[in-house]
Amino acid sequence: MRKLLSYTAVGLVLGWGAFAIAQNVSNYMEQGGARWVIGGSLDVASGGDLDIESGASLKIAGTTVAATAAELDVLNGSSLTTAELDDVTLQVHVEDISVATTYFTVSYFAGDVTDWYCVLRAGFAGSNVTLTLNVNGAQPTTNGTLTVTQSGSASGDIDSAAVSGANTIASGQLIAIGSGGSATEVNTVEMCTVVIDR
Repeated sequence: MRKLLSYTAVGLVLGWGAFAIAQNVSNYMEQGGARWVIGGSLDVASGGDLDIESGASLKIAGTTVAATAAELDVLNGSSLTTAELDDVTLQVHVEDISVATTYFTVSYFAGDVTDWYCVLRAGFAGSNVTLTLNVNGAQPTTNGTLTVTQSGSASGDIDSAAVSGANTIASGQLIAIGSGGSATEVNTVEMCTVVIDR
């Protein structure tokens, strides 16, 4: 009986000691071995690999990474920054800047409109033309308009501006570009590109 009590006491001491050690080290295996806790770092040495087998998952902050290895490999060798990867563009075809009218497109992305660019198909006569950007019913506070200069106008001329303020858009909302008219040549075309930071 004494031996049994002695063994039990030793077992409790060892068990408590193991628990105490587990709680005082950065990396440890939980009881039962089903989970390792990494509070420090896990280094894969040169020549080693970390293999997530079929049926297993990789999680970041509790969220499973849904991309496949092939999809992640698309980024291999890419020189794009994170900010550039977040940017998408939409185009608005302004068919005739000689007529005061508005042209629309629908954004299928949510984010902030950060820049817009317009390129002229051909030079025109008359007066300067003002183009107005509208994001979900509001004109951006900064640089919501562009002036297309008539003097010296030619095919390939680019006007652009960075916008801010009242520039947030949700998926399914409208982006509009309006022309103030003033060009005397009809069918003077601008192709406008709007940049959205998702």
